[in-house]
Amino acid sequence: MKLEDATKLLIDFLRNPDHGQYGSYGYEIYLPHILITYFRKQGIKNKEIEWQKLSPVFYAAGWELCRRGVLRPGVTHSGAQATADGGAGNGYSITPFGHIWLKEGGQDDFVPTEPERFAEILEKYKSKFGAGFHERAQQAIRCYGAHAYLACCVMCGASAESIILAAAIAKEKDEKEI
Repeated sequence: MKLEDATKLLIDFLRNPDHGQYGSYGYEIYLPHILITYFRKQGIKNKEIEWQKLSPVFYAAGWELCRRGVLRPGVTHSGAQATADGGAGNGYSITPFGHIWLKEGGQDDFVPTEPERFAEILEKYKSKFGAGFHERAQQAIRCYGAHAYLACCVMCGASAESIILAAAIAKEKDEKEI
């Protein structure tokens, strides 16, 4: 499971909460219970071993949603039930921005934000359009993930410029001149 997969699972949960038979301990996201419910639906028997293997990517997914401003660590409000485990990275609540973002729909739910995943998607174009294109495209996706949309547009333009440069080199067959 990659970061994007875990992030998508958390977003799906936020849009369609299903705590199963478990409570949420004052959090809107309590990772152990979400994963136990997920494991049950997937038919995974050894939940503790799977949790140990997958917890790093789910902690990163929770942090990614914090970084985006959708979640914040901690209980929903003062006096809500809390757990030491929740305070150790397992419990999150939705921010005011997060409530708006969740209502807006899913146009930017699954944006590959990891350079490795995005590189995989664009790898087949790297040899055709060059390393400059590949690098600028990755920078564009990181800008988009940070909600720096103008910077994302700039980097998309720089990426497109690399494509035009590659086309000119291919046409003229003289990289040094171009």
